[in-house]
Amino acid sequence: MIAKLRQSDIHWTKLFVIGAMCMAQTFPYILSTSTIPSLFRAQDLELEKFWIFSLLTVPAWIKFLWAPIVDAHGIRSFGLRKTWIASCTFLGATSLMLLTGIDLSPASLLPIVAILFFHMLIMQTQDIAVDAYTLENLRPKERGVGASVKVLFEAFGDALAMGGSMYIFTRFVPAGASNGWVPMIVVAAVLLLCFTLPVLIRKEPNFSKLVADGHIDTPRPSLKGFLLRQENRIIVPLLFAGGFVNFMAPTLIGVLLVDHDFDLLQVGVIMGLVTPIGAPLGAICAGIMVTSFGIRKVLVFLLVFALVVFGLAALVLQLGVPSTVLSLLGDGKLARTALAVLILIPCIAAIAQMHMIFTVLRMQWASRVQAGTDFSSQGAIYNIGRTAAGAASPLLAALVGWTFFWGILGTVLAVLCLVLLCVLPALNELVDLRHVGEAELHGKKPEMALESQLLD
Repeated sequence: MIAKLRQSDIHWTKLFVIGAMCMAQTFPYILSTSTIPSLFRAQDLELEKFWIFSLLTVPAWIKFLWAPIVDAHGIRSFGLRKTWIASCTFLGATSLMLLTGIDLSPASLLPIVAILFFHMLIMQTQDIAVDAYTLENLRPKERGVGASVKVLFEAFGDALAMGGSMYIFTRFVPAGASNGWVPMIVVAAVLLLCFTLPVLIRKEPNFSKLVADGHIDTPRPSLKGFLLRQENRIIVPLLFAGGFVNFMAPTLIGVLLVDHDFDLLQVGVIMGLVTPIGAPLGAICAGIMVTSFGIRKVLVFLLVFALVVFGLAALVLQLGVPSTVLSLLGDGKLARTALAVLILIPCIAAIAQMHMIFTVLRMQWASRVQAGTDFSSQGAIYNIGRTAAGAASPLLAALVGWTFFWGILGTVLAVLCLVLLCVLPALNELVDLRHVGEAELHGKKPEMALESQLLD
């Protein structure tokens, strides 16, 4: 399979540029919604006030409202997409630097959240242009690998935002300061600029410019064009379900470990290993398989894989681990930590595979004449599903217990694979007809509906 990828004409430089942009998106999101709230908890902020951080996810929901504007306007000579990517990167880094003038303390909660909310609005606007740039650059045969690269770099962004930021906060403390808040924010702003630099160097595809200039006889980007499509009656519930499954487990792994008597150091070690290893592993494997075998075969594999790995995890939660097994791994504390990592990595890999599959499907479902609008609207629905899972999963775990919860998660993931296997043939036929119609509008052959719009 790897040899097949090497022999194909996949443009790895282009994929690196796209991956760097995805990291540029993930890093500030995790910094704002996970790292900084954790730092506030260390500053003794009451749990009752943590609801305010949920406001920082709102821009990810509502960005579709202004996506048509981003999709259609920009400086043509510089690049339609790069206009927004460059300006939002500069404003995003500047807004982060505003935080250096505010001390990290519970008394500063509201101004810090207000600045972060503004920062997230800017970064979600950038995300619209990044999504459009990605779709306009990836040819159909590159989608599997491209989606894997996207998920892989997002995982790196997660790890850097959590582990790297925490390290700077605790280790790089200026003289007279109580923590490394200012160095952490400065490094975050600099990294945001660095992550986006590659896309500013590379040439942008011509297709988006032609659409915006009206040289191609297609409707201007609009939400109406997205909402009125026949296939979205199927796509919308699928996206919600995909987002829901994607977020059922990740937010609860730490709670699960605490409830099973792991101390905070063990939890930190496990979480620091499981996601950075499991997510890239799942994304890379899924990308290779999608490129080599197609999505349907990957869905069959994932259906079986999910039932096995989550079933095994549920069995361990129910029966425990024999002392003879633990003794083979060393002392008791180290053995339990190692075993937890080994059990959780395949579970996270399965979730990452499903996320990667939905990334590929969203690329396929999105229109090429309003790529940013479509991909952002799809992402909003997906994120609503994730938020719903974040609210419902703790209640479900409390109701049925951890063993049944883990078993239910594996079952739900397998059922979603089965649903996709059933509906994709008819759904893709509808999508293909739309792509062909769009191609014919600007005089391209139907078989070139996707390939002809892309410039490597």
